[in-house]
Amino acid sequence: MDNHIVLVGKMARDPELRHVGATSTPTVRFTLTVYRSWMNKQTREKKDEIAHYEVVAFGDLAVNLCESTQRDDTIIVTGKLAQRVFDNNGHPLTVIEVLAQHIGIDLLSQSVPLDEESVV
Repeated sequence: MDNHIVLVGKMARDPELRHVGATSTPTVRFTLTVYRSWMNKQTREKKDEIAHYEVVAFGDLAVNLCESTQRDDTIIVTGKLAQRVFDNNGHPLTVIEVLAQHIGIDLLSQSVPLDEESVV
């Protein structure tokens, strides 16, 4: 069974690049806010659901994300779910996060301006 997830949502804050570990790997952690709306067929009432996902990106992906996005940008994230367990004063604390493999701007909700240097 493959572990793969695709999320479309808004960046909850500006991405901050950090360098971690012995090799100073570029790393970004951010929260992706995902909105879902639907209509209750019986009551004809609109329902909304908001979920927050912790996303981690490494290496060039992390650097490019910091250079290309900001808070409230709508992005598409593909990756894998990962679970980590921490010791919290003798009690295990489980964290589930998305390890990003690809991140892109959602062009349905916004446009990306091109400068003359980027046009071939």
